[in-house]
Amino acid sequence: EKALLEYRRQADEKKTHAEKVEKRMARSSIHTEEVSGLDKDKKIISGEEQERKIMGYEEAMHKIKGSYRSFRYPGSSTEVLLQGETQKHLEKLKFDNEKSLLRLREEKAKVPSGI
Repeated sequence: EKALLEYRRQADEKKTHAEKVEKRMARSSIHTEEVSGLDKDKKIISGEEQERKIMGYEEAMHKIKGSYRSFRYPGSSTEVLLQGETQKHLEKLKFDNEKSLLRLREEKAKVPSGI
């Protein structure tokens, strides 16, 4: 009877051990499937899809930078628009000044040098 009980105890231990090994194998196979599934997803996203994703990220970054810039420097967008008008105004002033300079040089030439 003692031998029979010992054999049953050993059989239970082996059975428990086998169940634990099966659970580990199942977990590792599930993990392997998940990893291989992720790899498949990565392989599916290639070429055009990657380019589209990258372009989307770049556009988002550009918008973020633009909003940060306008937040950091209030009125900066208005300033950019006014630059064109300022340049035109400065060119007009330059033209007017060149005309005045030419007129003054002519007047200087007319005035006798003895005075």
